[in-house]
Amino acid sequence: MTTPAGPQLIGTEPPAVRRDRMVQAYVLAALVSATGDTVFTIGLAWTAVHLLAPATAGLVLGIEMLPQALCTLLGGVIADRFDTPAG
Repeated sequence: MTTPAGPQLIGTEPPAVRRDRMVQAYVLAALVSATGDTVFTIGLAWTAVHLLAPATAGLVLGIEMLPQALCTLLGGVIADRFDTPAG
């Protein structure tokens, strides 16, 4: 006879995603945030093209994306280095 190696969940199952208010709130907030980021980037590009040369607009957008790229790379390194706490 074998015994399971991991912990067993006892009790009720989690609610379906379509009924979980926390998941719905998170998805809505993530959608609003992504929409705002996209609108900002499009507005910045449009403004840069109309006020500056198109090549300079590319430079402006590259500089605008640099902090996001650095945070993503740094976050990946941190996530790879440290284990998640056992809950």
